[in-house]
Amino acid sequence: MSQKNQNNLKRLPKGIEFQEPEKDLQKEFSKTSLLVSIGVALSDWTLVFICMVLGTWLFSTFGISVVTVIVLLFFVFPVVAKAQRGMENLVHESSHYNFSRKHRSLNDMAGNWLCAYWLFLSVGNYRLTHIKHHAYFGSSDDPDKQRFETLNTDKMPRGNMIALVKYLFRVFPSYWIDYWKQFSGKSGQFALSAILQLTFVVIAGIFSPGFWLLWLVCWWIPFVVYLPFMRFFAESEKHHYKGVESEFDATYSNLGFFQKWFLHPHGDAYHLLHHMAPQVPHWRMAGLHRVLSIVNKRFNEGSVRTGVLESA
Repeated sequence: MSQKNQNNLKRLPKGIEFQEPEKDLQKEFSKTSLLVSIGVALSDWTLVFICMVLGTWLFSTFGISVVTVIVLLFFVFPVVAKAQRGMENLVHESSHYNFSRKHRSLNDMAGNWLCAYWLFLSVGNYRLTHIKHHAYFGSSDDPDKQRFETLNTDKMPRGNMIALVKYLFRVFPSYWIDYWKQFSGKSGQFALSAILQLTFVVIAGIFSPGFWLLWLVCWWIPFVVYLPFMRFFAESEKHHYKGVESEFDATYSNLGFFQKWFLHPHGDAYHLLHHMAPQVPHWRMAGLHRVLSIVNKRFNEGSVRTGVLESA
């Protein structure tokens, strides 16, 4: 028996079984809509361009001032990063064919051109890595567990701010490098994404001279500075591997308002449901979560976080 198969035998069991009425619910809620998913992706782009318009107005009205800097740092950059985080989550959804299960080429095309390529990702590359997380959950082949163990994420000091800052300084560089190796470390993908952004900036610059500076400030600063920290905290909230006996026990829903809107947009907050029913698309997650919480006592007892610094 191969080492991979041996590791797969050690995969944590699901930890919950749905009965026939609940399976029928899952089937109904698993219907996809390419148009809805495209609309959700466009809502992220709408946020980005609203922030760019606001940034342009700030500079033209106040110049480089305290007002401009404060609004950029505490509103524009975080909101753009939230939109970028939403696009990342839609890449994840597309990797599960949750844009369109019937038209898989359109599923990947929409996920790539609306989201992935702008983030130096591709749906196909993401899928190759992410599928291992579901197939080998909790085993030594689970890439998320590997990352949790490397960064000691299960012992992240959430309740002590000084200890948390020290922890982040120690582990964040390793996390950042590992992320790019997993999902974005393909030279061909990097070149494609770079050419796409350069082409976009050049074309936009024809109609709006100086657009390159706006794109650099309002897209790249959030992408390089804000988004990695948001992603780190979001991923650290989803699982807890130590001392658990099932995938159900190891997985969290993150249902605080800030979490649902900011760190886990587009259904990512309902991560426990995603692991129990990964075929349910992002825009149907909240509805099925509410129904299952009523009809299934075991599901209703699943682990929930409502605050970013809430301990496991």
